[in-house]
Amino acid sequence: AVRPPRRGRGTRPADRVQAKPQAQPAAQPVATVTFTGDFVKNEKATALVEKINRQRTELDKLLRKGGFICFGSRYSRISGDEGAARLLGSKLPKVMKEESSLPQFVSAAHNNGLTFLPEPVLEDFFKNRIDYLRLQKRNQAQIEDEKWNRIIQRGNLDAQSF
Repeated sequence: AVRPPRRGRGTRPADRVQAKPQAQPAAQPVATVTFTGDFVKNEKATALVEKINRQRTELDKLLRKGGFICFGSRYSRISGDEGAARLLGSKLPKVMKEESSLPQFVSAAHNNGLTFLPEPVLEDFFKNRIDYLRLQKRNQAQIEDEKWNRIIQRGNLDAQSF
């Protein structure tokens, strides 16, 4: 009779024998699929890809021109041009920093001219109030860009007058 190794004092790792696992046979496919004929593109998929690429291009153009976009599950996409983005960047950080309740936040945003933003969007901004720091940085970067663009334009006008 084979006795199991003793536990505790006096046992060595070599005394503990482990059975080697048996190799499993390779899984056989349950069903096989055979394609016959030529592949035909799905028109719906092609149209969907074209629509997505068109929307992506529009979003890219809007963002490159200085606009903004808000996405959410409770509201459709909201986008604005450079002027609306500038207004949003100049007014919203102050409201985000100062207001601590949602009704006050919504009221302050509307009083500061952000009436184009619906309440679900403002709720999302309220939930992410700490992002006012990012909005302040973006607003400062826009102001710096505008300042440098004015200097460059002034320099170009001065160079053309010679």
